Formats: sequence, structure tokens, C-alpha cells
Amino acid sequence: MNKIGGRRKGGVALLAGLLLLSAIFNLILFTQIRENAVTAHRTIGKAMSLIQSADSQLMSVIRMLEDGEGAAMSLYALGEVRSRLGEATGLLVGLRQEASRSVDETAYFALPETLRTFDSFLGNEVGLVWKEGDAEQAASRESLQVELQSLKKDLSELSNLSKDPVHDRYEISGFVEQWGSVMKRRIAEEPGTQVHQAVSWQYGM
Repeated sequence: MNKIGGRRKGGVALLAGLLLLSAIFNLILFTQIRENAVTAHRTIGKAMSLIQSADSQLMSVIRMLEDGEGAAMSLYALGEVRSRLGEATGLLVGLRQEASRSVDETAYFALPETLRTFDSFLGNEVGLVWKEGDAEQAASRESLQVELQSLKKDLSELSNLSKDPVHDRYEISGFVEQWGSVMKRRIAEEPGTQVHQAVSWQYGM
């Protein structure tokens, strides 16, 4: 009888131990998930600040283009825009694993790839226009203004993506959905620009 009672007590103790371990594991898991979410909110916030800054800096580039500024000053301003886009891209790339928990990976992939396309366009197309002594510079600037104004509008609208009204922060799922909606609308509004033609496939257009 004592043996049976001892076995029962041992079984109860084992079960209690397993339940305790399970509770500890769940607490650790919950804490990790919460910390990852907080990090994601902050990272998106930083990326958005950089995009907003790039938007503001791009306006300076457009004005320099309109005023016929020299290559040195114009390329410096252009570099500031590209630097911010590059930083924002890096931040968003770093969130891909966390984002895959709540949104479609392909939909999220479009975000950093869009910023890369913006950066590539500014480096490969805009930078070439400011070659001093280029006989076609004036004509190039005129056509480029249309492209830059379109890109400026893209950045402006992306800069205005709204935060979660309850928590005053960017939630990954809502952020990705808003981003996709903005870019699809912008591409539909101006389908002929180089940037929109380059990124349209990322949004199924």
C-alpha cells in the first residue's frame, strides 16, 4: 500500500514538474514573441523616419535640377536621398523573418525591393544627368523632372502611411497592406514612368 501511495506521489510530482516546465517555456516563448514585436514596431518606425527624410531631401534635388545647379552640389544632395533609402531598405530586410510570421513573404519582399529600385534609379539615371559638359543635359533634365516628381509623390504617400490608432505604432500586417495599396494606386496613376514599370511586377500589375 505504501509503495502504491509512493508511486502516486511520485507521479503527481512528475506531472507537476512537467506542468511547471511547460509554463516556464510558454512564458519564455511569449516574452520572446512580445520582444520581437516591439523590435519590429521600432524598426518600422525608424525606416519610416528615413523614408520621410528621403522624401524631404528629394524635394531639394528636384529644386536643384530646376535651378540648373552644378554637378557637385546636386550629386551631394542626391547622395543624401540614396543614403536614407539604403538605410531604410536595410532595416526592412532585417525584419523579413519576423514579418513572415504575420504576412505573406512575397508581399513583404516588395517593400525593400521597391526602395532598392528607387535607389537604383536615382544612382543609374539621375546621377548621369549631372555630367558637366553633357550636350544633352538640358533635354535630359527636362524629361527627368517628370520621373523625379513621380518618385517624389511615391515617397510622399508612403511617408504618410498611418499607424495603428490604438497603439500609435506601425503594425506589420497593416503596414504591408497600406504600402501595397499605395503603390498599386500610384502605378495605376502613372504606369509609364521608369520606376513604376520596374516595380509593377512586384505588385502583380
